[in-house]
Amino acid sequence: MTNFGKIIVFDLNSELYLKYKTKFCQTFVIQENKIEYINAFIDSTLISSINYKKNDLITFVHFLEHFHLDDFQSMLDAVPNDIAILIYEPNADTCRDKNWWHFDEQHVVLTSDKTLVKYFKNRYKAEILIQETCSDDFFLLFKKHTDK
Repeated sequence: MTNFGKIIVFDLNSELYLKYKTKFCQTFVIQENKIEYINAFIDSTLISSINYKKNDLITFVHFLEHFHLDDFQSMLDAVPNDIAILIYEPNADTCRDKNWWHFDEQHVVLTSDKTLVKYFKNRYKAEILIQETCSDDFFLLFKKHTDK
């Protein structure tokens, strides 16, 4: 795994993050004091106000699916080029029936890793670093290489 300078964590559910913080740091080879944890309802203005460095990582873990497509897009647009972006969210390709637990009022946009990879490559000339499915979720790690 790439050694990141700082990891910027956007999260609406601090309980889950705090439960796995040590494992998260071990996975990404980072000291806990290098994590900038933001527990907030965010928008593109907040994302663009952060002072990023080239080897930083910004994470959206079970986060983006709670926003409308325009907001989702503007948040990703606000992340500077060459910053690693990690997205972990429900994988719509794993839905088996209308009772899938991700079909609730809290999940606004559900997609698949395949769809997002096509979108990111088209919109951002993205370099896909990792693409994996995990149970009914997917994990994408990529870098943008062009502003839109």
